[in-house]
Amino acid sequence: MTSRDGGPGIRLHATPKGDVLFGMYDANHKPRVTICAMTTHPAIDLRDERGEARLSFVLKTDGDGNMSFLNSKGRTVIMAGPGEGKNIGPFFRMTDSEGSARVTISVSGNSEPSISLTGPDGKSLGMFSIGANGNGLTFYDAEANPRGALGIGPTGTPELCFFSDLGKKRISIANTPNLTGMVINDSNEAVRIHVSVDTDERPMLAVIDPSGACRVKVTVLPDGSPSISLHDAEGRHGLLLTSRADGPGFTLSDAAGKPRALLTLGPEGPSLIL
Repeated sequence: MTSRDGGPGIRLHATPKGDVLFGMYDANHKPRVTICAMTTHPAIDLRDERGEARLSFVLKTDGDGNMSFLNSKGRTVIMAGPGEGKNIGPFFRMTDSEGSARVTISVSGNSEPSISLTGPDGKSLGMFSIGANGNGLTFYDAEANPRGALGIGPTGTPELCFFSDLGKKRISIANTPNLTGMVINDSNEAVRIHVSVDTDERPMLAVIDPSGACRVKVTVLPDGSPSISLHDAEGRHGLLLTSRADGPGFTLSDAAGKPRALLTLGPEGPSLIL
């Protein structure tokens, strides 16, 4: 390595590999600014009174530049850059005292911004994102599996979701223009229970079999009359129980869904129609 004194407080070095190092030193001979023209990547470091780098600018081999803030231990605590590859655009990252990334603000390759929160082990704990499929906040468990999400879909529908430890959607609550409802899924994410209130203020509970057919339905009509119906696999009424202002009623239907027996209890007493 050769060396040349460029004047008080300035040093210039060249290595056999062709790297050029330029440094500005203080009165205590500590480097305060260093510029490295290395064969792998150029860098500029601003250093504290101990000569430790605290702010670093690096141009990587792929052409992207990063800016890093370092703590007194030499660990990066804040990093920012124009991108980290094909799918990640500009980013701003904050780390803990051990150098583990904890907060990352970024814009993806398709211009969708997000804020990611991670634990000391680097696993995701939460993410807020904005994109073509809607805007949402997602929470993760210790194994980085999504467990809860709150978001607004592309049509403006707000939704709250809960997931199993395998990442399967088990419960979702949504408010659409036509109804407000809650859906409970089985372990295969098939809808099994649907609770809703439509625009006519009519509440309904539907119990659904594994094939997707509604088998039990409980509802209250706008006039306040409740009803319970049992259905076959084709969705036809098999049994209907109602309670109206003029009395309760019980209807049995055949396989075609046609009523065949009606039992009512009105003001004048019971009535059976076959």
